Amino acid sequence: MVAILANISQIGAKKEVLTGEFTVSVDEKGRILIPSRLKSELGAENVVITKSSDSRKCLQVLKKESFESLANTLLSSPLSAFSKENKLLQMRLIAPAQEVSFDKAGRVMLHSSLREFASIDVKSEVIVLGMLDRLEIWNKDEYQASLDLADDPTLIEEAVSRLFEQK
Repeated sequence: MVAILANISQIGAKKEVLTGEFTVSVDEKGRILIPSRLKSELGAENVVITKSSDSRKCLQVLKKESFESLANTLLSSPLSAFSKENKLLQMRLIAPAQEVSFDKAGRVMLHSSLREFASIDVKSEVIVLGMLDRLEIWNKDEYQASLDLADDPTLIEEAVSRLFEQK
């Protein structure tokens, strides 16, 4: 299971590097405006929004092709289609996924079940992050709590050390 999650960022062909941190509003219909730079870097009119691939309570936005590649990876995984790990990944990533289109204003709809998972209310503010090959959408308070954990200098040093040991 860990190997599949570690390879999610490797899925797809050429990668656009998505970066940035933006605060946007959720309207009364549950839509958010994706910042125009991120929308153009995604380069797609349809995207897939699903739950995060780890234990964080955020949503991830993937290009449709990247999501399909992820689904095909799960289908062809050495994990049995009947294994607990494969089923858990399907339940976490595949089943809740929603394909959405950008409207003329550049907004996407956040399905109510996904908003509930990420503690995102209508008429609230959320954080949209460019995370290399995907976007993440966070409840503002959850994001701040996650940042507080990420500010631990020991964790950062260990992560950087492991990253460069792999090369």
